[in-house]
Amino acid sequence: MSQTTQSDWVNLTASDNHKLPAFIARPEETSRGNVIIVQEIFGVNHHIRSIVLNLASAGYTAIAPALFERAEKNVDLAYDEAGIASGIALKGKISWDDALKDIHSAINFFTDHQSIAVIGFCWGGTLAWLAASQLPISASICYYGGQIGEFLEKAPQVPLLAHFGQDDRSIPLRVPETLKKRYPGAISHIYQGAGHGFNCNERSSYHKGASDKAMRRTLGFLESVF
Repeated sequence: MSQTTQSDWVNLTASDNHKLPAFIARPEETSRGNVIIVQEIFGVNHHIRSIVLNLASAGYTAIAPALFERAEKNVDLAYDEAGIASGIALKGKISWDDALKDIHSAINFFTDHQSIAVIGFCWGGTLAWLAASQLPISASICYYGGQIGEFLEKAPQVPLLAHFGQDDRSIPLRVPETLKKRYPGAISHIYQGAGHGFNCNERSSYHKGASDKAMRRTLGFLESVF
């Protein structure tokens, strides 16, 4: 059921005293739990903010920390060649450890003792995978994490849901297949006809059917673990 939401920007502080902004939205009614949305390489742009708002309308308090802030402030990139080039360059300036510190700062922001899930997209999908083994969260959801294959030895310590596109040229099918074999307790779905970024309706690779099905599964997963 859709709820009215309230959104704003807040400031977070990481363990190394790095300060970063985060976009947050809260349902006006009682929150079902807390969700951290982890960005793609395009920053906390319109699409990521829309996901935060959608999760809040579904009853969750959702927050998206600006992980590029260590390299450049106020990053909000478009889904074009220039945006891709800029995003890749910025991603190269942020270490995995620093990104996880900043996600952890969002975890520490919540003091209500409710369950916390991490949902990541693309770069954020890989970070959500790493968060499942390294951070104090309740659940993790990975959308087409491009580098999960490099970290398959990092066993998830919490319930995990992963979404992959069958036609994603940047993620070999052996990655979700290996994930299923190695971690049978994790839930993994492969969407036929879907490519990389299939969830984003601002990208040419948007696949409405896969996006809608993945979101239904995401919401159902959150309800099951919270």
